[in-house]
Amino acid sequence: MSVERIERQAQIVLITGVAGSGKTTISRLLSSMLGWEFKDADDFQTSDGSNKLNRGYPLNPQERDAWLERIHNAIKAAIQKGNGTIMAFPGLRKSDRNKVIGDNSQILVVHLDVPFAELNESVRYRSHSFFNPDLLEHEYAALEKPEHAFIVDGCKAPIDIIHSILDRMNDVTNRTRDIEDE
Repeated sequence: MSVERIERQAQIVLITGVAGSGKTTISRLLSSMLGWEFKDADDFQTSDGSNKLNRGYPLNPQERDAWLERIHNAIKAAIQKGNGTIMAFPGLRKSDRNKVIGDNSQILVVHLDVPFAELNESVRYRSHSFFNPDLLEHEYAALEKPEHAFIVDGCKAPIDIIHSILDRMNDVTNRTRDIEDE
């Protein structure tokens, strides 16, 4: 696994998963290890949206679309600047992922796959989020697992997850170079 090889090609990595899957933890660790920027999709919520989620109510379609647009614009700006960025983003629905990614091929989607029982345990005991644990069933039911993502067992130790992602990033970088060399 070569971190130097990855750093030469700016990428955006979306770490997706249901609440409690470890998106923020993995994203922070990976961005720290690579020296890339970390962004959390939660930071793009309005205060009204955050308060609504905290009270246990999901966003309405207009609120969700505005939130997704802000995330899309942040990713677009990072790509234009050439900044390597790791973003924790739920990405539960295919339509949400499509709105955020757009037609961008420079984005690697990594999905942290975690069983409901593990997620339920995780969200009940964390303090860093405005997410109301009562929304977990709603989120899990809305999950449409990504078809073209790198799926990782989110129950593994964080360092093992990071190593899997780095290996995948190296594979993508190597395939891109092979195509460019042809």
